[in-house]
Amino acid sequence: MWPFGRKKVGARLAAASTGGRAGQPQAPAAVSVLTTIVSPPLVESPFTGMRSAIILVELLERLPVSNEQGGDVVIDHYALLGTVVLGDVATLRDEDGDEITIVARRAYIAPALPRSGGTPVGRMPADVVPLLARASGRGVVCYRELTLGTGDAVRLRAVVEPAHSVVASGYRSGTRVTYVARDDLAPVVLEEVFEAPAW
Repeated sequence: MWPFGRKKVGARLAAASTGGRAGQPQAPAAVSVLTTIVSPPLVESPFTGMRSAIILVELLERLPVSNEQGGDVVIDHYALLGTVVLGDVATLRDEDGDEITIVARRAYIAPALPRSGGTPVGRMPADVVPLLARASGRGVVCYRELTLGTGDAVRLRAVVEPAHSVVASGYRSGTRVTYVARDDLAPVVLEEVFEAPAW
């Protein structure tokens, strides 16, 4: 069951660090929070060579379908064969400056807008080869990508857990709280967000 009914949309990550007794580890908590990707663009697309922090690859099969109105007009239907998320550990930052670490390849990416079309595959990268088993063999295999780069806004829906680390500041040391998305407890969902222009 999806665990997000316990917190309001836009809940602050600080809520995840409350509720535990003093000296006791805090329990993981479900949050839905607006964040910005702060990881550098280290992931390279196997199709285009573009670099980004996280890349969603969709493999499709383009199949010709006869127009319902008859005639010789044929339209293309794109059947989704599967998706692959490229990226390892990624860091997000919320509006309060708190940082959350996720394992990108285990996250579900939700594009903000419906996606259509596709580009025929010239060379098949190893990352998407397993998805070919779902192809019918009657169409053209295509791909499309969604890149999430440094500075892009995404809404994170996940169960997060506080992680305390010791940091040095001059001759003193202190404790810094960051957060880890627990994909073993609930799905980690990144929803693409388009920010409205100021004008």
